Amino acid sequence: MIKGLLRRFLHQFHLLCALCFGLFLFASAITGSILSWRHALDASLNPELFHVEAAPASCSSKSCEHAQQAALIDWLNTQPGYQRPSMLSFPENPEHAVIAWYKLPAPANTGWQLARSRQVMIDPLRRQILGERIWGEIGFSRALIIPTLFHIHRYFLLGDTGKTLMAVTGLVLLLSCLQGLLLWLPAASRQAWKKSLTVHWRGSLPAFLYSLHRSAGVLLALLLMMLGLTGIYFNQPAWLSPVFPAQVKKLSDTAPASTGVQALPLTSLLAIAQQAFPDARISRISLPASVGKPLEIRLRQPGELRKEDGASRISLDPYSGAIRQLIDPLNMQGSERWVSWFYPLHSGEIGGTAGRILISVCGLGLLLLMVSGYVMWWKKRRVSLS
Repeated sequence: MIKGLLRRFLHQFHLLCALCFGLFLFASAITGSILSWRHALDASLNPELFHVEAAPASCSSKSCEHAQQAALIDWLNTQPGYQRPSMLSFPENPEHAVIAWYKLPAPANTGWQLARSRQVMIDPLRRQILGERIWGEIGFSRALIIPTLFHIHRYFLLGDTGKTLMAVTGLVLLLSCLQGLLLWLPAASRQAWKKSLTVHWRGSLPAFLYSLHRSAGVLLALLLMMLGLTGIYFNQPAWLSPVFPAQVKKLSDTAPASTGVQALPLTSLLAIAQQAFPDARISRISLPASVGKPLEIRLRQPGELRKEDGASRISLDPYSGAIRQLIDPLNMQGSERWVSWFYPLHSGEIGGTAGRILISVCGLGLLLLMVSGYVMWWKKRRVSLS
């Protein structure tokens, strides 16, 4: 009797989670399936913004690359209406544009509104501005569709409030998968296990949907639980601090940069970063927002799980060149190392094309589970009301 009551409770709670958070789970699933390919899709939809002719190899040393990167920032600083960016992003693909970011004033209501930045795409070889868009502006034009899907997936278009809602949705997904596994667990016999993993028709749509829901659910459960767990961490890491304590100091916790008469040349600061990560490719340069703030450089080392921009970071005092913070994903230990895997797992980057396909299939599988579950619930409800 107790087992029956427990099973009924799990079933009702599983259903309640799906009914209450179905819309958010649906939005997360469909946008996540698309966003695992977001850079390629964005470039395909907007070739005039992102495509450039690959420059012939003009540098045979890292110092030459640093000089070109610094010169591009100096060039931007002379262009009317642009000036010094807050960040410059350098693509791995030589046929993709460099992106300059300009932070726009924070919205009045930061809890609900989206932060916005001006993205300016640049052909670095010809020193030509290809176009621009506002990251955080919502729309369904070719230029805005991928950023809009990103902000739906990341914030539900609700700013910081949406991050909390996304974390709750991740928690619901995690709990729903655990409940589903407990409800699925078959008896300890070969026949019961075979039946629990078989999709069959048996002349009835409800029977087919039930077997499909049960079998697909157990096959996707671990992946969906991973997506739920990582979704919680990305949005509310404090909720998981007992399991994954923060071991890397936040930039705001580090000592402020010293202030001197004049900052060091950018090429010198890039050389310091390169010395810390000799084989890495510089992917982003975040310039100090104000006096006393450090300069942050992001790099990708060979062997990192994260592709494209990588996850190696170094923050430097722009006046003395002192290292204020260094994050090396190849030399992390304990929970810090586990956390460094979260984004590559969540996005599918960890497996390259195969990983992205798996994440897309996982998102579509979640949609299948929701649709089959809703149809079963609706049919049962109609029978009970008739």
